[in-house]
This record gives sequence, C-alpha cells and structure tokens, in this order.
Amino acid sequence: MITKLQLQKLEKQVKKQTTSKKSNALVIPEKWVDFAKLISIRSGGTIKRFDPYDYQKKLVQLMLERSVVIVKSRQLGISETITCFMLWRACLNPGYLGLVFSKTQTDSSLLARRMKRMIESLGLKTATENLSDIEIQGKGRILFRNSKPESGRGIESVVDVLYDEWAFVETAKEVHDAVAPSQQMVGNAAREFIVSTPNGKSGFYWDLLNSGNDEHDIELQCHRASKGQSEPFQYWVDRGGWGKVLIHWRVHPIYGGNPNFLQDIHEKQKLSWSTIEQEYNLNFAESETSIFSADIVRSCASGNWENNYDKDAEYYIGLDTSTTGEDYSVATVLKLKNNKYSLVNIYRKRQQTSEYHLYQISELISKYKPKIGSIPFWQIY
Repeated sequence: MITKLQLQKLEKQVKKQTTSKKSNALVIPEKWVDFAKLISIRSGGTIKRFDPYDYQKKLVQLMLERSVVIVKSRQLGISETITCFMLWRACLNPGYLGLVFSKTQTDSSLLARRMKRMIESLGLKTATENLSDIEIQGKGRILFRNSKPESGRGIESVVDVLYDEWAFVETAKEVHDAVAPSQQMVGNAAREFIVSTPNGKSGFYWDLLNSGNDEHDIELQCHRASKGQSEPFQYWVDRGGWGKVLIHWRVHPIYGGNPNFLQDIHEKQKLSWSTIEQEYNLNFAESETSIFSADIVRSCASGNWENNYDKDAEYYIGLDTSTTGEDYSVATVLKLKNNKYSLVNIYRKRQQTSEYHLYQISELISKYKPKIGSIPFWQIY
C-alpha cells in the first residue's frame, strides 16, 4: 500500500527525470535566429518569446564576421541581442568562455538575470546560482564582471567579450588592456563587442569609435540619421578590420513608426531635450553645460581640411601640449589669405608617447611651414 507522502515523492522524482530528459534532448539550432525564437525575454511589461527584428539579425551576422563597436539609441534591445548571441555560442561549444563587463556589479547582475531567464526558458540548468559566473551544465560558461581592471585579469581563452555602455566607464581602456591577453590563444575566432550610447567626444570608447573610419565621419553620420536624412542602421569596416555600427531609434518597427517619439519621451518621462538628444538621438555634443549646441556649431562650419600648401598664404600653428592623465595634445593650423583666417588642419590625440606627438606635429610644420608657432606660456615651465 503506497501512502500519500510516498506518492508525492514518486511524482516529484518522475517530474525531475522528465525535465532532465527534456534538457538533454534539446537540440541547439545552428542558426542564431532559430535559437533566439526558443527563449523567453521580458518585453513591453510581459514575458514572451524573442522574435528578433531585422536590425538585430543584421547585427548578429556582423558579430559572426568580426569585432564591432556600436553606437546606439536607448531601448533597442542591443545588450539583450548580444547576450543571447553569447548564450547561443555557449550552448554550441562546451569549451566556450564569454565575458560581460558593465559599469557596476549591479548593472552586470541585471544582465546576468536576463541570461538566467533565457537559460531557464530553454529548460537548461546551471552549475550554481552564482550570477557572476554562469556555467550551463554540459555546455559553456559566461562570466559577468564590473569595470575594475583587475576583474579581467587571470582569465584564459575567452572567446567573446561584451563591454556594455562603455562610454560611461572611466576605466574603459585599463579594463580593455587587462582583458586583451585572455583572447590571445583564441586567435581569429575572438570577438569584442563594444557598445554604448553617446557620452561626449573623449575617452576610450570615442577614440575607438572615431578611429580608422576614412571617409566615414561618425558624428556627421549620426547627425544625418537623427534627422532622417540617412539610414537608421549603418555599418562599415574600418582600416583595422573592426566593424563600426550605427543604430538609431528610427530602425525600430514600433518607435520608428511614431513621428512624435521623442516628444512623447520628453512629455511622459520629463527628460530634458539635451538628455534626449544624447540618449536617443545619437548626439555626442549635447550637454546641459554646453555654451553652443552642436547644431549651431555644425551649421556655421564650412569647407574642408586643406592638405596642400598655398604659397600665396601665411600659416600659423598653435600648440596645446598634454601633461598628464586624459589630456590631449593639440596642434591647430591657421591660414591667412586676403585678410581672412581659416582653420585648415588640426592634430588632436591623447594617450600617446611624447615622441609620437612630436613626430605628428613636425609633419604639420613641414607641410605648412608656419610663420609663427605659439604655445601657452604656462606649459613652458
């Protein structure tokens, strides 16, 4: 005679074995988009299946090909897309190790909780409940860290690294430099995904986003996308082989269909326009403390850099050398012709050696043969 208590225990055991069999029987799709449709995410206040938009599919295709730097508007599901991509790679490869960096451990934990929900929706199990170290039973492992440089040291054979909202991390370069050796053994299969909304035109994120773009002016392309004058999803490959990706809110099927989207945010969320411009409209220059708005400066700009020396003009060069920390070394070249001054070239770099700065500045001097060179007197002492 089986008691009621024994029957309950037997039912639990059968249920556990059934769940285990389902987990073992799960076949991971070879295509990310098919995998994404198997998982559940929180969206619009409900839990539902992840059905990627076209721009998310395009982004994943780019990430399969190369490392990327992404500038984006808020609330486009980019972090969710990338963590889902990393989970897919972890499910396909038991030897996979991924790293996710956020500004704080709290931010990192929020991304980890999203991934835990994805894992549970697949019927998979993790080795522990630790949100900073998610190891899927029989599959790969993903670590979630804060933005302290020591958080990325001593880890080997990392396949993918996500740097989330990296424009807002003061130690961005130090963290990146600490992690780089961990991907050495992975070789060409290693990927880095550096993601952020704009936060001014300085720092490691801006330098990386703005470098090696040749004819692509990142600020100008963001401006055109914000005005609806160019595609809201753009990408190109820079000189170093990195993918540069621009994702504006207009690409979103719902947001993009609302011509009053930004006005609604301003009225409902009570955000200032300068904040909205930065967070949603890909504006690197807007700030509450800006004297002139970026639009005013841009509308007054005219002409292009002059790479050729004009023998009928006089040239002057002004130097502002870097000292320590985050300072830039800057050299500006002014041209005087027909009683009119114009800015014809500029050198602006930081975190380089003195020899590097001297060489670049000497190249400008050789090219334009300035009549006078000036330097602030306090930098002489």
